[in-house]
Amino acid sequence: MVYSGASLLSGLFAILMPATQGPTETVQAAFTALQHHDCPRLAALVDPGRLETFKQQQLAMLVSWAQKKDEIAAAERDGGEWSLASDDSVSAEAIAAVASIRVPTLTGSPTMAELATDSPSAFFIRLCSVVYGKGDRDDPVRDISGLQRQLIGQVLEGDTLAHVVYRRETRYVENEVLYSGLPGQPMVMSLRRPGQRWRLLLNDDIGWSPHFGILIPSRHRGDLGIGRIKRETSATPLPTLVVGMPPARRRPIEAVVAAFVAFERSDWDELSVLVHPERAVAFQREQIGSLVAWHQMAEVRAQTARDRVALMYSVNDSLSAEAIGPMADVKVPQFPGAPTIGELFADSPRAFFARWCAAAYRRDTSGAPSGVWSGKHRVILGEVIESDAVAHVLYRSGIPYGETWRVDRMPVWRWEDDWRLMLNEDIGSGLLMSALLEEP
Repeated sequence: MVYSGASLLSGLFAILMPATQGPTETVQAAFTALQHHDCPRLAALVDPGRLETFKQQQLAMLVSWAQKKDEIAAAERDGGEWSLASDDSVSAEAIAAVASIRVPTLTGSPTMAELATDSPSAFFIRLCSVVYGKGDRDDPVRDISGLQRQLIGQVLEGDTLAHVVYRRETRYVENEVLYSGLPGQPMVMSLRRPGQRWRLLLNDDIGWSPHFGILIPSRHRGDLGIGRIKRETSATPLPTLVVGMPPARRRPIEAVVAAFVAFERSDWDELSVLVHPERAVAFQREQIGSLVAWHQMAEVRAQTARDRVALMYSVNDSLSAEAIGPMADVKVPQFPGAPTIGELFADSPRAFFARWCAAAYRRDTSGAPSGVWSGKHRVILGEVIESDAVAHVLYRSGIPYGETWRVDRMPVWRWEDDWRLMLNEDIGSGLLMSALLEEP
């Protein structure tokens, strides 16, 4: 049997890792490996099955590029646009057709044939060495390995599956300033234990496919000058309890259970009570902003529909009665009673949320609420307490994710003597407004 250097390194690290290392410790080890650009160490911490899936997905994308590279080059010369799409796997015949084409963005410019013969571990290391390499520091927006990550806690699901919650720094550029958002976005890393050791199943942070898009050769990709612009930290403090505040009357998990019960009963008034008041205020502004933008762009939408092109538009969620102006009298037939935008704006945040739910989650012919992958039985897995005012409840919603281990996270914050929902993509997804408006 022949082993590559990467395979030997991965095997060595697997031997050196303590068998008693738990899920949280395994995730921390992955963060450390990422910080040190230690891709062999990182690969040794990933589930073998996920490494195989990662290889198939990324290889399929590179094959798609190899098939269209001449078209892409021509489009870039002419100032045109191009896009790539691929399946999650690729056939041997497709690889053979582009076998001799080299990928110049990877170290050593390997051919497609060489990439195809890599072991999943060696393939992962080869790609990560570029995407998570030290060169990322020249472009802090793409510096994935340099992002701050802070562990919060874990939830075990049986003996072989676990979910670790953590926060990851966010970065964005605005007005030539690079902002680092802290404490960051909560994320979940799931792990599987196929034997004695826990292994990462990857997520939208480590191993996330869009990050690897920089491997697609493009003449427009290069130094964006990001490293030379001003950098600032944008800190958003988490809520804290007022001194002397009594303990909550129930656990976060119990508040979420109550919300699920209200949802299944279509008791929108009760559900609205369980939403954090600050989130309800922001939600109302976001959704009315979407309504206003939708109607203001009516003519543009009609034109883009005729031209069969995508429409992108911004939403102003800092609305006032004056800003709504002529939109105030526009009726919204998708809502029960066809209220006007002005009437929805005048609603209290709680009343608006209840009315929004009645529109978004109306029952279908089977009696299940529609528009939420709903009618699915939600199963709560556990809770992670981040502070005396912030917690995260993990559960399975029945949303048909491609990866069966994925879980949903409902953030909950303290308000007075109870925990209240901050909403998520399962309950309170702002994307449902677009779906409602696009209905005939």
